[in-house]
Amino acid sequence: MPAQLFDAAEFKAAAAMPSEAEDSAALASFKFDPARWPAFEFPVLPVVAATVAVSPDCSFRFLKKAIDAAQSTILLYIYNVAAPHMLDLLAAAKARGVKIRAMYDGTQNGAAELAALKKVGKAKPGPAGGDRNVFTVCHQKFLVIDKKTVVVESANWSKTSVPLATAAGSFK
Repeated sequence: MPAQLFDAAEFKAAAAMPSEAEDSAALASFKFDPARWPAFEFPVLPVVAATVAVSPDCSFRFLKKAIDAAQSTILLYIYNVAAPHMLDLLAAAKARGVKIRAMYDGTQNGAAELAALKKVGKAKPGPAGGDRNVFTVCHQKFLVIDKKTVVVESANWSKTSVPLATAAGSFK
């Protein structure tokens, strides 16, 4: 049996603490057991370039450039896709022959979102509902393009978080 990191009484006591100072002291006493860390080996890859964008001001232009550059695959994991112009970008990629696989949070827009995503590629709800109820929500927002470009976001693909702003300064 794996070593216990902390007992239930310690956890309950830490969770019930009212002040930040007490919280910090309680967390400092927790011991993390390196033997319980997953044994993954990841290759060290050079970072060729990093681009930073601000949402909503330039999020559409940034995402359009990334999606337009896709040549073979787009893997999308997103909480919510409600902006038609974002689905249009995926449809254009599909028309170029890009294979798209998407996972989204099925607890939000349900069947309509699934149908929209299936028009552009393979899609399925994340493990936040139905018989796969692993999480309360699947709130991730990232793309992997052609196995070499990773886009990590904080915004959903809605009209307000990724507005159709095609020129600098056009978003107000």
